[in-house]
Amino acid sequence: MYLNISNVAVKSRSLIENVNTNLVECFNSLIAKFIGGKRINFALKREYQGRCNSAVVKFNEKSAISYVQNTLTNKDRPEMGFANVVEKKREEAQKRKNNSGRPVRKKIRKLTDAKQKQNDYGPASLDPDMSQSELEVAKEEFLKNLETLTADKDAIERNTKIRKNLITAFNFGPICKGQVSKDIASQ
Repeated sequence: MYLNISNVAVKSRSLIENVNTNLVECFNSLIAKFIGGKRINFALKREYQGRCNSAVVKFNEKSAISYVQNTLTNKDRPEMGFANVVEKKREEAQKRKNNSGRPVRKKIRKLTDAKQKQNDYGPASLDPDMSQSELEVAKEEFLKNLETLTADKDAIERNTKIRKNLITAFNFGPICKGQVSKDIASQ
């Protein structure tokens, strides 16, 4: 028990200041910074891999990666980047031109479901499956269930207020730091 308390006491300063010395966490925060914190699969366009690689270079070099960025985007030779864009647009225009000559097939909608007779409405409707007495019993049971739910409402509200006053992992950090947020102050 004493070992656990002394371990927490040694690390208390970093806990209060929310400081992290873990290199893996620092690296992951850099990656999250470069990808905008998004959890999207960028692997198909190799964009995610490029961002991770640039984060690795930045982490290892501890300096700006403008040289690497300029070489990747051909900023040293702008005509190369522009030529690639023009070529790609020309290919897309050629594909559109080739596909425009093909006949377009129109989809045929089948309206068979809408024309079917609906047995739940109108004069063709079926008789109810409950008798009048069974309906009254089911109605009374449903109303009793509603009454018990409203009776439990006060107990649920009381338990919620008690839980809001408990110190949990969610509000432990701000309490230790002495910060008062709107949520904690309203409790």
